[in-house]
Amino acid sequence: MRTGDVTAIVNKTDELIDAVNNGSTVDDNNTTTTPLVADAVFTGTATDITHYAGIAILVEADQAGTLTVQFSGNGTDWHEGESYDILANATKFFTPPAQAQYFRIVYTNGDTDQTEFHLHTVLKKYPIRWSAHNIDDPIEDQDDAELVKSVITGKRADGIYDNVSLTNGANMKVSLEELESGISTNSNSQLKTTIYDEGGIPASVDDSTESLQIIDYEHHEIHSGSHYFVDGYQDLSINQVMDFTWQMPDTLKWIHWTWNLAVESETLYQIYELAVATNPLANTVTPFNNNRNSTNTSGTIMKFEVQTNLAAANADTSVATATLLASGIIGAGKNGGFNSRSRELVMKQGALYLLRSTANAAGYQNFVMDWYEHTDKH
Repeated sequence: MRTGDVTAIVNKTDELIDAVNNGSTVDDNNTTTTPLVADAVFTGTATDITHYAGIAILVEADQAGTLTVQFSGNGTDWHEGESYDILANATKFFTPPAQAQYFRIVYTNGDTDQTEFHLHTVLKKYPIRWSAHNIDDPIEDQDDAELVKSVITGKRADGIYDNVSLTNGANMKVSLEELESGISTNSNSQLKTTIYDEGGIPASVDDSTESLQIIDYEHHEIHSGSHYFVDGYQDLSINQVMDFTWQMPDTLKWIHWTWNLAVESETLYQIYELAVATNPLANTVTPFNNNRNSTNTSGTIMKFEVQTNLAAANADTSVATATLLASGIIGAGKNGGFNSRSRELVMKQGALYLLRSTANAAGYQNFVMDWYEHTDKH
C-alpha cells in the first residue's frame, strides 16, 4: 500500500483525470440521442479541449444529414473545421484532431424527421489512431484521411537500392524485361506487334508471308455501316437533261464523295456547288447502304428528274451563282464515253450540289455515286 502525499492530476476545468481510462472523457456537451425534426440543427456546447490530443465522434441516424466540426479560440467566435455528409442508417466514425481551445459539433438534419439519432463524442487525452478501416472496406469521400507522401524504392540486380522514377508524362516507369523472351527479340528495343484473334491466332497476318494485313479507311467505313451508293441508268433523247440535286447536312458529318458516268452518245456533264433549288426536283432518291446488314441511313437528301431541255432544268435548279467544280464532253467517240472522279471530294457542309448531264445526242447514260459519311474530329 502506498503511503504519503499523492498529487491528483486535474484538467483545466478542475476535472480529475482518471489514469485508468487514460484521460478519455465523454463530452456530454456534444453528445445527444434526441431525434431531430426535418431541417433542424443540433448545436453542441463549447468544450475546452486544451488538454486533449484528439476527438472521437460516432454518428448514426436514420435520415441523411451533415456533421460539421467547429473550433474557437475564445468560445464565442467559431471557425469551421471538417464537414461530413452523413448517409442514412450508416454508422460513421470520425477523429478530427484538436485545433483550438474550444470545440463543438453542429449537426444539420435533412428534410425528413428522424426517428433515431446517435451522436457520441469522446475526448482523448493521448494520441489516437485516426480513422481505421478493414482492408476490404471501400474508401468513401467522407472517410478521414491523413496526407502521406512516400517514395517507392527497389533493389537492383547489383544489390543497390534505387528510387523509382517517372516518365516525361509524369507516369510511373515500368519495365518489360520479365516478358522480353515473348514480346521482344532484341532486349526490348523493339516489341512484337502482331495482331491476334480471340483464340491467340494471328488473324490479320498472311499465312505465307506473315505480313500484317490491313484495310483502307473507306473499306472500314463500309464495315461500320457509314458507306452508301446510288447506281442506275437513263435513256435520254437529244437535248434532255438528267439532274441530280444533293443536299448536304449542316453538321460535322462530312460527305466523302466519288462518282463515275458512262454514256452511249455525246454528253455534256457538269457538277455545281451551291446550286439553288428554285423548284425542288420531283423524285427522291434513297441511297443504299453498302453494308446490307446495317440499318444506318444517309444524312443527305438526293432528288432526281429528267428535264425536257436545259432551260427547263435551269428553271428548277438555278446555277447562276453556283461554283462549277467539274465539266466536260464525253461519249463523242465510236464506243461511247466514260468519266469518273476516283479521288474523293469532301463536300461543303449545308451546301446543295448538282450533277447534271445534257444529252447532245440520244443514248443511254449510266451513273454510279459512292460516298461515306464521316464525323469530323476537329
